[in-house]
Amino acid sequence: MNAKTDTSLPALARLLGRLDGKKLFWLLLLAGVLLTLSDFAYHRHEIFDFEALPLFYAGFAAASVLVLVLAAAIFRALFKRPETFYAPFSTDSEPPLKAQEGDHA
Repeated sequence: MNAKTDTSLPALARLLGRLDGKKLFWLLLLAGVLLTLSDFAYHRHEIFDFEALPLFYAGFAAASVLVLVLAAAIFRALFKRPETFYAPFSTDSEPPLKAQEGDHA
């Protein structure tokens, strides 16, 4: 089944399925630039003064993602189990069965 020809997919998915990686990259970059420029097109009713800074919400979102990625790396280092953690109980650690005469796999 192909995303270009599958009629059960939504029209947008079929359209994006036709794009190669380079065109999709430029399309997403264009969408990001247009959304960034739209931040200057309307008036926000801020509660705090720092919310009035240009691109505050985009910067806040980027910083939040960065904090989450760093936190995930720290938690992975803290709670990571060794590769052999399940070894005594896994089927990979069992010796292979010897084939008996007359058995055909």
